[in-house]
Amino acid sequence: RQTEMILRAASEGVVGTDTDGRIVLVNPAAAQILGYRAGELGGRELHTLVLHSRADGSPFPYDESPLADTLRSGRKHRVRG
Repeated sequence: RQTEMILRAASEGVVGTDTDGRIVLVNPAAAQILGYRAGELGGRELHTLVLHSRADGSPFPYDESPLADTLRSGRKHRVRG
């Protein structure tokens, strides 16, 4: 309950995924950033919402994405867009 209150109050977006990259947790700030309501995001693939193409417009396959690498290896990535 306390964690839920902290997440709701956070001004930064917080998203949690399962090991397949599907959203299991999202706070209101993250939902707003992504253009959705929090209840609409559960079970959706995070990759398709945030990093689906490269800067040149070509597709960015999930298996090559920083998200997939983090979920596989635990390595940290900082992605700016």
